[in-house]
Amino acid sequence: MRAGLIVLMAATLSGCAAHSFPLSNKFVYPVEPACSGTEPCIGKDAAQVFADTNGTLYPSGWQSFLRPKMSKKRPGEGKWLAGSLLASSTLNPKFRRLIERDETRQYGELKAFGQRHQRVFILVHGYNASVEETNIPFSAVESQLDLKSGDGVVRFYWDGLIGKGVGVVKTWLRASSASQTVGSRAFRGVLNQFEGRDVFIIAHSRGASVVMSALGNPIYKPKFMSNTAGNAKLWGKSYRTLLTPKPLADHANHLNILLLAPAIDRIDFCDASEQSKVNKDFVCTKFRPLGGQVKTLAYTVNADDPVLGKFFLSSRALTPTGFGYAPEVGRELKAETYTLLQEYLMEKPASFHAFKDYAAHPVFQRMLRDAGVARYPAP
Repeated sequence: MRAGLIVLMAATLSGCAAHSFPLSNKFVYPVEPACSGTEPCIGKDAAQVFADTNGTLYPSGWQSFLRPKMSKKRPGEGKWLAGSLLASSTLNPKFRRLIERDETRQYGELKAFGQRHQRVFILVHGYNASVEETNIPFSAVESQLDLKSGDGVVRFYWDGLIGKGVGVVKTWLRASSASQTVGSRAFRGVLNQFEGRDVFIIAHSRGASVVMSALGNPIYKPKFMSNTAGNAKLWGKSYRTLLTPKPLADHANHLNILLLAPAIDRIDFCDASEQSKVNKDFVCTKFRPLGGQVKTLAYTVNADDPVLGKFFLSSRALTPTGFGYAPEVGRELKAETYTLLQEYLMEKPASFHAFKDYAAHPVFQRMLRDAGVARYPAP
């Protein structure tokens, strides 16, 4: 009965959307070198983690316990009825112990990684992308960074779900909430491992929500919150605070944030105390503090981005995405509260949303130059 209940609730959350799975069975090392032509090889100076939709890190050796139905044509994409590592391990104590033990180990390795590097670059992708698809823009970004011997790169992967055709809408609705738990748990956990470091965070699309949710607990969709809280009751007392983790620790880091096509809006800056019980007509009256560690927050604005503009709908439809689409959203936030916001307007709007396209655009190169981390000089 209990097992059936777990599967039923997991199926409700998972639906028919495909999940993104790691291609690696070991974390935080090794990371496959990204070398081609004149591009630098990240090799030993890189680490990687992969979080599921609840912000739980995949452990090394996960493939010995979890065998989803994987796509033969698209590596890293597969069906998963349970929908999360915690759900899959509810009736498997050995798997649960591995998850919890390995998460501690990975965070420990990231702490040691940070101690070896004064500058750390963290890359975060968006929703609807597999590892194989994400590695292309990750490599493109790395090739443009002025990486020195004392620098380190962290590739942060997360299950942003995968959908095709009309399934993209359902994928977006679920991934928009998943990005928040991924940020408040996994990405916050990663940031907590660094102390007194210059940290450059480069995120794309809904990866911006991952970043914002790491800085402060987000406003959740009420239905998602109730469903997740109901599932967490089955996962043990350690997960009762899954939606309300401890705040980001102040470790005197210098966080420099660069957001490409940020699929967020005003609500993603709202303080968690504003959590509403209904979605309709929600108005935020209090914004969250970003903390003293955040030194810069740069972002692109592209008025022709089809995803941020929601195609034939509106950037305000479904989960709002106006921050990277409509200039007035960020400008109002800057005037009201966040004076550190730095807008990079694409004066010639481009009809694309892909990470690789933004990574190749001159506006991103200008962002890197202004941040002082560009490999190539200004033309």
